[in-house]
Amino acid sequence: MKSVPKLLSVSFFAILIIGIILYFIQFYSSISVNFVSPDWQIAHHNYVISSSTETKDVYIITKGKWFTHYKRYKVKTGGTLDVAAIKDSEFILSLYTHEEQGFKWHLANNANPDVLQCTKDYYMEPSVLKIESKISVSVGGSSRRENFLFNTYNKGDSSLDLKYLYDGDMNKIKETDNYANVISQQFNFYINVNVK
Repeated sequence: MKSVPKLLSVSFFAILIIGIILYFIQFYSSISVNFVSPDWQIAHHNYVISSSTETKDVYIITKGKWFTHYKRYKVKTGGTLDVAAIKDSEFILSLYTHEEQGFKWHLANNANPDVLQCTKDYYMEPSVLKIESKISVSVGGSSRRENFLFNTYNKGDSSLDLKYLYDGDMNKIKETDNYANVISQQFNFYINVNVK
């Protein structure tokens, strides 16, 4: 009879260790199995944040029935990404933001509505594990992300123009020492989406 409690405690620790291993696999991998909510997994992914003002790390996230895929792109200001998507599906464009400092991503054109549409724009605070990363320290301590959810409808091509701009009153900030910093953080790039 003494072996039953021992077996239960060994089973508990085995399940705990397996759970921790699975968490770290999905945290660092470009693909994760949907063993829990895909939204939870997206918030607990290890996003790389570029500390450069000339390049940004852009993530395209696709949620499937069994798997969630994370595709990371590095884009320069004024650069263009070519992305393929599947008809009648959805994908998330995930971008690092300093929203608390007055910056916001703007979708300058809303794509070809017959091919795809942005249906949701929302902020996400990723896992607290990343707040202590060396990257977040170099860019001000935040790992907040702005996500755009796109739905695809028909085969075809569509272009997106994204701009990272100061969302406040530029006239108020022009006379301050922070003006040069605000100008240096502005960024834009383009995405060509081919829906198949």
